[in-house]
Amino acid sequence: MSNIILDLTKSIPRDYKPYGYQGEAIARLDEYFALGHNAPTVRKSGVIVMPTGSGKTFTSVSWLLNKAASNGFQIIWLVHQRQLVTQAYETIFELN
Repeated sequence: MSNIILDLTKSIPRDYKPYGYQGEAIARLDEYFALGHNAPTVRKSGVIVMPTGSGKTFTSVSWLLNKAASNGFQIIWLVHQRQLVTQAYETIFELN
């Protein structure tokens, strides 16, 4: 298996339209992690829980690209199936 490294600092996120529940999840991630210039130095972790087919990958990637990566955070995407790596990879390029 090979490693894929994307330099997201050179990318411009595209406009996207999340569904209401995805927007709510993104808003809650914003609130919980409070990223930005006044971001706390305390490390936090979290889990997104949504039903199958509801757009967890889209929601996660959208938030990670627009909030975490743009604030200098490095992202490691760990999954247990190759199909999930491919799905995340395609979503990153679709939104980026």
